[in-house]
Amino acid sequence: MDQIREDGERLVLHREPASIAVARRFVSGVVTDPEMREVAVLLVSELTTNAVRHAMGDSFEVRVRLDGVVRVEVTDESGVLPERIPPSEEGAGGRGLLLVNAFASDWGVESQPSGKTIWFELAHRDS
Repeated sequence: MDQIREDGERLVLHREPASIAVARRFVSGVVTDPEMREVAVLLVSELTTNAVRHAMGDSFEVRVRLDGVVRVEVTDESGVLPERIPPSEEGAGGRGLLLVNAFASDWGVESQPSGKTIWFELAHRDS
């Protein structure tokens, strides 16, 4: 089972590939605005893929906060900060943070004693 527990806006997942889809469904269920949901699901997919591939420990956490903006956080037990690397034409990797940077209103990384949190925010766009 890839889900450890879910309580409201927080989900703790095992560090395994199946958890990426669980994180996408979780975010899709919390974010109600269709346009923002689509972007949030794309970006959480990128961040959780990085957590599954590169983090340490057995689990990682996804948190969604709705407070004027959509804020999604992915916390893992690795203290290694992410780097934006140029994507290669041959490989599928290297695009995650480029996508976050392109689509998020704001994003960042917070170091913690037991790892790090990578977060992004999506603000409503005025027409």
